[in-house]
This record gives sequence, structure tokens and C-alpha cells, in this order.
Amino acid sequence: MSQEGIPQAESMPDGGCVSPAGSPVGWGGDLLGRMVLLAAFVLLFYPVLFEGKTFFFRDILQFAYPMKHFIWRSFHQGALPLWWPEIYGGIPFLALLQPGVFYPPILFFLLDDFNNAFSLFFLFHHLVLVFSLYALVRHWGYSVYAALGAGVMGLFGGFFLSLASIHNHFQSAVWLPLILLCFHRYLQSGKLVPFLATVFFMACQATGGSPEFCLLSSAILLCYGVWGVPVTHGVHGMFRRTGAFVAVVVLALGLSAAQLAPTYKAMAEMERGQGLNFEDSASWSIAPGSLLQLLVARDYRAYLEVDTVGMNFFLPSLYMGLLATVFMIWAALSFRDRLSRFWLLWFLAGIFFGLGEYNPAYRWFYESVPFFKLFRYPEKFFFLSAFALVFMAARGIEEFGAGPPACSGQRRGIWIAMGLVGAGIVAVAVGGQASRLWTPALVWLMFAVIAIAYSRALLNGHATRILIVLILAADLLVNGIQLLPLIDRKFYEEPPLPMERIVSDAGPFRVFSGALTSPEPLATKNRFPDAPTHLFRHLAVKERVYPNLASIFGLEFPDGLTGLRLRDPVMWSSILSHSPPEKRMRILKRSNVRFWVTPEFAEPPAPDLPLGISRVETIGDALPRAFWVPRARLGREPLLVNTYFSESFDPRAEVLVGEPVAPVPGGDSSGRVVRLAYAPNRVTVETEQNGFGFLVLLDRYDPGWSAEVDGEPARTLRANHFFRAVPLPAGHHVVEWRYVPLGYPAGLFISLMTFVLIFLLSVIGDFRKRCFSSGTGKGSPA
Repeated sequence: MSQEGIPQAESMPDGGCVSPAGSPVGWGGDLLGRMVLLAAFVLLFYPVLFEGKTFFFRDILQFAYPMKHFIWRSFHQGALPLWWPEIYGGIPFLALLQPGVFYPPILFFLLDDFNNAFSLFFLFHHLVLVFSLYALVRHWGYSVYAALGAGVMGLFGGFFLSLASIHNHFQSAVWLPLILLCFHRYLQSGKLVPFLATVFFMACQATGGSPEFCLLSSAILLCYGVWGVPVTHGVHGMFRRTGAFVAVVVLALGLSAAQLAPTYKAMAEMERGQGLNFEDSASWSIAPGSLLQLLVARDYRAYLEVDTVGMNFFLPSLYMGLLATVFMIWAALSFRDRLSRFWLLWFLAGIFFGLGEYNPAYRWFYESVPFFKLFRYPEKFFFLSAFALVFMAARGIEEFGAGPPACSGQRRGIWIAMGLVGAGIVAVAVGGQASRLWTPALVWLMFAVIAIAYSRALLNGHATRILIVLILAADLLVNGIQLLPLIDRKFYEEPPLPMERIVSDAGPFRVFSGALTSPEPLATKNRFPDAPTHLFRHLAVKERVYPNLASIFGLEFPDGLTGLRLRDPVMWSSILSHSPPEKRMRILKRSNVRFWVTPEFAEPPAPDLPLGISRVETIGDALPRAFWVPRARLGREPLLVNTYFSESFDPRAEVLVGEPVAPVPGGDSSGRVVRLAYAPNRVTVETEQNGFGFLVLLDRYDPGWSAEVDGEPARTLRANHFFRAVPLPAGHHVVEWRYVPLGYPAGLFISLMTFVLIFLLSVIGDFRKRCFSSGTGKGSPA
């Protein structure tokens, strides 16, 4: 240890080698290292930077792009994106958490050009990950070569490239190295700036949209502060560090409260609010056979061009480089320093929990540990293992080229690790469990040659580590480039061809896309449309006019996709899916659907039109968005849904409500909607009627909506279970609904107060520093 609190690459127990890890390389070496990483970044993303390509794969297509587009549109309308009207008849956007409305990098979407902002937003996160890994490894005292290895793994690693297409998880994951770096600097110096930086970066992670990765990062940070970094003051020092960790978490949550409080309040309306069943929670576990990806990457070269029905995994790739696995095994066999043991344990924890349903102990954790029931997909636990592999690879690169070649006591471990990995590759080849085995075999052979040359003094330490980093980078790039497919920006800029047939001059109406006549339950929009290849399935999301993507073209839908499954939208979709064909059409009509994009073709697929053009049918007697009814019928929630969708019920004659309404309407009044206008988070309706009745608006009910009638507060009723209504007396009235998410005012207040507290801490800290400097410094000569 060169100074307290900074882990160094220590000598191993056998005493043979002393690493020069702490020796400085100098400003020029660091600049060169960062330039190399920047060049690798440009190489990977050259099509995005210079050829007009952008991202579209998996969740980006149906979640990231339309959600970020809505945020961009709201900002340019001078509003916060609180309510998303385009899917499910409207949903509470802020409460979804996944979009990250208060996520600091969302400021990219203040730029005028959305596609530029979208690309820069994603590229920024890759840069954050790469350069923060480099900075953290350098802070540990490791060489530029080790830091380059870590940065390369963050850029090309299969886990991170897979995660990049699952945008909210990637947004949260990239902040872990900066959180560790700033907290370590705080423990080392005790200064306020790194402490507040830790708070800020943890708040970035919290608002990024992945609560799972926030919890895992918090666990890492606590253990890192208490045990990963040596403590000089015993138990007292551990308590002080624990207190610092608690303060960081509390302040970060306080800063994030404007985002998190609405999500918390909406939990009661979410399907998983009371927890998921074990089968859902444990779906997409890491199958034991998938651990072979620690040795051999899956072959995705033709993935988008093959006829594959769907994805049976959360993460396409767990591959972080063959050499990373070699160095991890070497660490387990030979390294005894604190930091190596720390990351080895986290690597094992990621595998242990990632196995999910294949691990008999996982059910016990599911039933006993708080929060486990709220989350799904145990593959996410590989987050722990992936970062551990990055840091242990950096440790291995540092150690492998350290000291004179004759210093070989501890290097027995590396030969054993190489032998075990080589045997594993041979076993995979004999078992026929993977294709394209020449890549790991070639990487193993090149590393063996380098190891032999170094041990015989044919290569010095610098050349050895350079070659190791190059092999690591080439291995990851060859196996990872296909994990990040790109598409021309015009894909998003040009509307789907069937949109020419979706035209209405009779007010706002919704669109439904998909089959209706099948006697079987309908597939949800969670599935990609049927198409010959996986690429065409992605493209068909646009050409079949699916929500959520088609919302960027101004279309609205009665269904859609959300990461957090809200009960009412899920109920509506379930009723539609399981109803007979004749009832499905009635459900659509009573949900303001006027256009049906059918599975049939107006123009069949052809060589120059591979997806064809879907046929669009107009539903002539669909209910308008807003209308007047003279009477209300009291029903029992949620059973009145059955009445609303029944053939005998007339939705233009009465509205179904779940609470008493006074005064009792006479039933002889008539009225009409004069004007309907939408603005962000606001709806205005003008009506005329000759007696008491109800204005019904076929937008989704949410307790965050409040109404005013002629400027006076009015009661908003849950109408026909899913929608909204306001009772009105005779006359001409202006009804205005405004939306404020439940929990948002309180959350915003907490965030502002936390910001004020942090500002005061900064001012007080600066004041004390100035006073101390003034009181102890020497005066100038008279």
C-alpha cells in the first residue's frame, strides 16, 4: 500500500514477484491511453458517427426510441412528460421510471434534432462506462495497460453490448465505476467534493431506470467501503464508513425523489406491486450450459438473417473475453490481496444468483429476502460477475507483465489457469456444444505463445501487456460487434406505408393493429410480428403499425407496452385477447378505435416490398373520444366492465360508475361536445346541454387527473371502469382536466430540499476551508 485506502497490486504469498503497479506512467502515458480508448470507441461506432446509422435492436425499438421521442417532444412543447397519451388510452409516463424523465443526461433531448440527440445520448453512456473504468483502475494504482484492458472490456464486452439494447438497465449500469471511484476518493481524503460526486452519480443511477442494478450497486459500494478498502481505525473506522454510505444513499434518494415518489405511489396500480410468482421471477435464469460462454461466445453473425421465432434469453451474450476467464481462475488460485478476493466473491455471487431456477437455494432467497419478489430475470445478476471479470482482467494484465521474467514463483497459477481453460475448450469441441471454436482456440494459442516468450525473456513487460490488451480487444470485437446491430436513420424518419390510409377528420381516434378473428387468445404486443427473419420482425414493428413505435408518427392506441405492467391496461388487453371475435370488435369500438390494421395485405410482399403493405379497415361506428350521456348507472367495480362491453349496453345512453352520483339525473337531457383540445398533461372540452348529464372522455382514468368546470374544482368519476367522466348541469361549460402524478409534489419538494441541503453543505465546507486557510497561513511581510 502506497497510502491508506488505496489498494495496490501487492506481492503474492509465495513472495516471488513485486508488481510495479503503483509506479506512475505520467501525464503523457495517460493521455495516450485515453486516446487509444477514444480511437476504439470511434471504430465501434463509426457508422453512427459518420454514416447516418442509429440504434434499433430489441427494447430500443419499442421502448427507448418512442419514450425518448415523447420526452423530446414534451421538452420542445415547454412541458414535462408526465402523461403519455398515445398508448393504452394514456398512461402515467413519469411513474414508469424506465424512461428516466429526471435522469440528468436526458438534457440531450433539449437539442433541436431528435435523432442526433438520441444517438448522442446512447454514445454518451458508452463513453461514461469506458472512461470511468479506465479512471477507476488507474486510481487503484494499476498501469495504463491494465486500465486499457478494463476500458476495452467495457466497450466491447458481450455483457455490456447486450445490455446496451435494454436501455434503462444500461443507463443505470454505467455509473457503477464512477460511484466506486468517487467514494474511494472520499474515503481516502475525507473531502466534501468526492462525497457529493458520489451522491450525484448514485442519483444518476437511481433515475436511470433500473432499480435492480441500483440495489446491486449499493451492495457492492457498502462492501467496498467497509471491506474492499482497508480500514485503519478498526471497528470505529468501519462504522464511520457505513455511516458515510448511508448518507450517500439517503441524499441520492432525496435528489431522485421527484422521479421515485410517483413510481412508489403507482406501485399499487402495478401487477408486480405485491410481487411476482416464482415462475415469472425466475424466468430467464442462466442455464448451466450458458456458463460455457465464459469460454466460448455464442455465434451471432447471422442472427438477424435467420428464421428464429424469438429470444429465449434476457442477455444474448455473457462473453467477456477468454483471457478474462483465464485471469479470474488465476486470481482464485494465486492472488491473496484484498481487492482480488473482493471481486472474486462478487463474481461468484453473480453466478450463484444468476442461475436462478437452476439453483435450489434461489427459491429460499425469493421467499425470504425483501424485494426479490418484485424483480425478474436472474440473468441480471451477471452484472456482478461482468464487472468482477473486468477488474480481475485488469489485475491479471497488471500482474502478468510485472517484475523480471525470472520471478516465476506465483506464475504456476497462470499455467494451471491456462491448462484448465484449454481443457474446457477441448471439452466443448468434443461435446459439439458450440460453433466457431477456432476463435477461443486461436486466442488461447496466442496467449500461450506470449506467456512462453515472456517467461524466456523474449518479451519485456511492456510489450507483453500491450499484446495481451490487443488480443483481448480483438477477441471481444470479433465476437461482440454483431450484438449491436444498426439501421439507417431514415427507418425512424419515414412513416409506415399503411399510414396513408389512417386519416380522420372527425376528431381524435385510436388505431389497433393485429388479428381479431382468431378463436384462439390473441398474442400481446410483447411478441414481435410474424416475419421471415428476425431482422424483418424488427422492421415489421413499424410496418404493421405497432405501438409503441408508431406513436412517434402521432398515432394513438388502446394497447401498448410498458415495463411496469399497470393493472387496468393489462386487464383491457386480457379481456380483448380472451373474448370471442365478435366481442373484440365491440371492445375496440367502445375504446375509440376507428382504424384496424389487419394481418392481411393491401399489397402482398414482393422483392422490392419484402414486408408488403398491411390492409387498413375503418370502423365506422366507433365511439368518439368525448361525448355526452344523460344518465349514470351505479355498478360494482370492476365487474361493470362486463356490462360495458356487453351487446345489450348502450354507451351513448348511460355511463357506468362505481360510486353514487348526486343529484340523480332525470334522463331526459340532451347535449353535445362543442370542442375537444389536447395539450401536454391537459385536456379541454367545451359542452352544451339542456339538462343534467355526464361528459364522458374515453381516456384512461388515473387519480392524478383533476377537473375544473368553468374554473371551479369538479369531481372526476371513473367511467365504464377504464375511462373518465364529469357530471354537468344544464348550460354551456368548459371542462379542463390537468394531470399531476400522485406523489410528484411531495417528491419534488424532497428533491428541492435535498438540493438545498447539499448546497448548504458545500457553502459551509467552502467557508470552513477558507477560514482554516486564513487562520493558519503565514501573513505577508510588513
